[in-house]
Amino acid sequence: MWTLPNGRCYEDVGYEEVNVTNRTIHDECQYLLR
Repeated sequence: MWTLPNGRCYEDVGYEEVNVTNRTIHDECQYLLR
């Protein structure tokens, strides 16, 4: 699951690059989806 700059999360390997540059946002995103 990846997080885009707009704060939304997506399950798509195509967003891996975005996830790498936004690890913090990605972690927050996973936390909200629990």
